[in-house]
Amino acid sequence: MRILVLNLNHIGDSIFVTPSLTALRAAYPDACVTQVTSAPTMPLFEHDPRLNHMVRRPQGGFRALLACFPAVRRARPFDLALNFCRNSVALSLLAGASAAATRVGFANTASARTANRLAQWTEDGHMAECLLRVAHAAGATAAPNRYSVHVTEQQMAAAAALLARAGVDPGSRPIAVAVGASTQVKKWPAERFGVLASELSRTESVPVVAVGGRADLQLQQTAMARADGRLVPLCGLADVGTTAAILAHCRLLVANDTGPLHMGAAVGTPTLGLFGPTNPTRTGPYAPGCAAIRHNQACAACATGKRRGRHTCMQAIDVEEVVSAARELMRGESGLEAVRSAPSPRPASQPPSESASRSREARS
Repeated sequence: MRILVLNLNHIGDSIFVTPSLTALRAAYPDACVTQVTSAPTMPLFEHDPRLNHMVRRPQGGFRALLACFPAVRRARPFDLALNFCRNSVALSLLAGASAAATRVGFANTASARTANRLAQWTEDGHMAECLLRVAHAAGATAAPNRYSVHVTEQQMAAAAALLARAGVDPGSRPIAVAVGASTQVKKWPAERFGVLASELSRTESVPVVAVGGRADLQLQQTAMARADGRLVPLCGLADVGTTAAILAHCRLLVANDTGPLHMGAAVGTPTLGLFGPTNPTRTGPYAPGCAAIRHNQACAACATGKRRGRHTCMQAIDVEEVVSAARELMRGESGLEAVRSAPSPRPASQPPSESASRSREARS
C-alpha cells in the first residue's frame, strides 16, 4: 500500500499530526508512506521511522505549493491520501492529484473538495485528537495519547557538542526555557524568564539554557539581563532538529505556546507551557508528564480577535507559580491532580463581572 500524508505547515501544528502517523503505521505496517512536509519542519521528520519518503513543501502561498505537484505525480499512484490541513485549497488539489483511490479530508472544509471519505472537524478536545479522526477515517484504530518525534544519535551528538561549547555538561541534564512565540500576545515577559532561570539554577543547582531561533535573540538578551549570569544563550545556534535534541538532553522545558513547547513534549521532556489567549486544552503539550498554566480572563481584545493592549493574561502569570509548577514536574508530581483552580487577580480595568480564574492543567 502507498499512502500520502499532507501535513500542516508550522512546527507545532505538524507535531499535532504525529499521533496519526503512529496510528497509521500500526494499521499499515508494510505501507510506503510519503509525507508532504514544510521546509522548516523537515529536520523533525527526515529520519522518522514512520515515514518512507518526504516531499518538501516550499514556504509561500498557493504558487509555492504548486512546486510539490511534480514530485507527488512522480510517486503515483497512491492507494490512500490523508489531508490534515482543512483550509488549504492547494493541498486539497494536491490530494486530488495523488490519484489515490481513497482521499480523506474534513467535512465542510476546503479539504473536502477532492475527498471521497470525510472526517468530522470538532472544536472540542486537543487538536491532536481532532486530527486523529482523519487517520481513523482511513482505517487506523489506535489512539496514541501523546505526540512524538524521532531524534537521531547524530542529532543528539550535535546537541551535546553545542552544549559543551557553551560550557554546559550535557550529562547535567539542564533546564531549558523558550522565550519566544509567534505573536506578542503569547509571550510571557522575557525579564520574568530571566528571573525564573536565576531562581531554578540557584535552587536546583543545574544550568539553564535559552532555546529558540534568531528572531528570539532580543528576548534572550532581555532575559539574560535579569538572570544574574545563570542563563546560557543558545537562541539562533541550532536548527530545528538539533534544538529537539537539546531538549531531549534536558530535565525540564518551560515555554510559551510555540514550536519548542511541542518539540519538548514530543521528545519526552517534562514540559510546562505558559498560556494566555490560547487554550491548553486545545493546543497544550500533549504527552504524559506535561502541564500548562493559564489565567482565564475575559479579555475584550481577544474576544474581538484584535489581541492588542496590555496582554494581562500573560502578565498575570507570576514567577513564583511557575517555579512551583516546574519543581512539581521535575519531581514527577504533575499528574497527581489534573486541574487546579484558584481566584486570579483581576486587572484594575476589568469589571468584577469578568473575574478570571487560574488553572493549571496536567496530562498524566
